[in-house]
Amino acid sequence: MANNPANDLNSRLEEGTPLKNTDATPTSPKNTNKPKEDKQPQNTEILDAIRNQQDRLKQLVQEAKHQQEAEKDLQRETRQRRELEDKPLKLEADLKTKTILSSREDSPHKDQDPFTKEIMKAKVPKDFKAPNMTPYDGTFDPSHHLNNFRSRIYLTDASDAIRCKAFPTTLTKTAIKWFDSLSPRSITSFDDLAKKFLARFSIQKDKAKHALSLLGIKQRDRKSLCSYMERFNKACLDIQNLPTEAAIMDLINGLREGPFSHSISKKQPTSLNEVQEREEKYINTEENSRLGETSKTGFSYPHRDKDKESRKKEDQPIEKHRKYHNYTPLRVSLVGIYREICNTEKIPPPCPIKHKRGGSQTEYCKYHQIYGHSTNECYDLKNVIEKLAREG
Repeated sequence: MANNPANDLNSRLEEGTPLKNTDATPTSPKNTNKPKEDKQPQNTEILDAIRNQQDRLKQLVQEAKHQQEAEKDLQRETRQRRELEDKPLKLEADLKTKTILSSREDSPHKDQDPFTKEIMKAKVPKDFKAPNMTPYDGTFDPSHHLNNFRSRIYLTDASDAIRCKAFPTTLTKTAIKWFDSLSPRSITSFDDLAKKFLARFSIQKDKAKHALSLLGIKQRDRKSLCSYMERFNKACLDIQNLPTEAAIMDLINGLREGPFSHSISKKQPTSLNEVQEREEKYINTEENSRLGETSKTGFSYPHRDKDKESRKKEDQPIEKHRKYHNYTPLRVSLVGIYREICNTEKIPPPCPIKHKRGGSQTEYCKYHQIYGHSTNECYDLKNVIEKLAREG
């Protein structure tokens, strides 16, 4: 007889045997509780780390604020210290200026002052500073002092009356005595004061030179063409607005009779630059003929022993001049510029050049002091002048 499932179930329940769950997978209670217990400590640690990081950030922000405040306090103290150090000097200068400017205004004899009443009534601003310049004593050109005063007083934006009051503070000795001797109420403006000042000391004015002064420069006997041109060019620099035609005529008149004077008389140059280019050739010829008096060939080569010594010198490390590809346009020839700066410390010594056989015996370079090429064609000199031009 087959077993009945219902009877089997009842019998098991009566015996107390546990039933098997065939639909669900048995799980242990311990395994289900473990992940929850592990996640709680991890979350707590993360929150604590975030709180610590936030506290650290707050602390850094506070430290930065304290540092900024400390820097501001230091700057403030430095500024105050500088103001305290400069204050005595400023007070002394202001007191001296105010004393000089207001001494005439407050004087019981102010009716005798050269300025008009309108100028005397003008008040000197508290922040005004008189120009700090060398006082004029009446022994040099007054226009130099007046121009210097004007350029300095313009920066202060002072009124015409203040300029009048400030100008006497720049006078001394004979000049201040002249100012005190002016008629009462005779100065109506600063331009009026300037005109009277220039008229009084006009005897000290620099004598202007004109083109006629060049007629006194002559090429004397036994004097080289080079020395004559140097004296002539130097005299031209002292003449303002010198006409080119007058300079060329005076140059021709001062030349001694010779190859260069004949050449320049036949074909007169149209510019001073052309004169310098043409004179360079004749100066080279003159130097060559002078050296030819002591040598039959007019061009000698160094002895073997001297050649060895020169090679040793060339082997020594010498700073080479920088080479340029683009050059600043020059209004004057290279030889003209070299004459102006050859005696100064601006131009460096030339790099040594090896003597080449077959070189030109008529072209002479003043920079290298050798024959073979002219000064105007000297590549090293061109680079040196370009470097000076770029350096200002």
